[in-house]
Amino acid sequence: MGAHLHQWPAQGRVHHGAAVAETLPREIGDAARVVLVTTRSLASGALVKAATAAIGERLAGVFSTMRAHSPVEDVLALAAMLREQEADLVVALGGGSVIDGSKVACLATWRGIADAGSLIAAATSRGASPGGWDGAPPAPRIVAVPTTLSAAEFAPHAGYTDVAEGRKYRALDPWMVPRAVILDPAATLE
Repeated sequence: MGAHLHQWPAQGRVHHGAAVAETLPREIGDAARVVLVTTRSLASGALVKAATAAIGERLAGVFSTMRAHSPVEDVLALAAMLREQEADLVVALGGGSVIDGSKVACLATWRGIADAGSLIAAATSRGASPGGWDGAPPAPRIVAVPTTLSAAEFAPHAGYTDVAEGRKYRALDPWMVPRAVILDPAATLE
């Protein structure tokens, strides 16, 4: 028998049955500039209103145009907003596309990726290992508030799509896993 190493993703906390309004303020306590990422369909709903209120004065921007399958264009637009707003934290509120798109946008921010070719070139193969997460965490990281059971909130990888080519890609980085997840039962209602 050979030795095997399992590395846990860089996820700190998972809040089960926790209300966004009560839990989010504690999770963003160390952040100065927060960008909220969601979808058009959720943007005017009660959950986004609760998250926005919980973020308060730290809210640096809202990105509510992440489409299904996290298109490259949406990911790059979000990465540009993260850089412009000097965001140090992302709150990803939505389903798998919002969370995956946020993860890939953070990766693009960390690596200085600003164009489609470079983002596609950053893709990894299916069998790749996320590697270790020693050292200081990059910024921004993510706090996820999932509205569906996609499991994107628990994974160090994310899918994104080149819509023009009709191809899906996979990004992988141990730091892409959200640092915290808030499983608010109310999040599933909208």
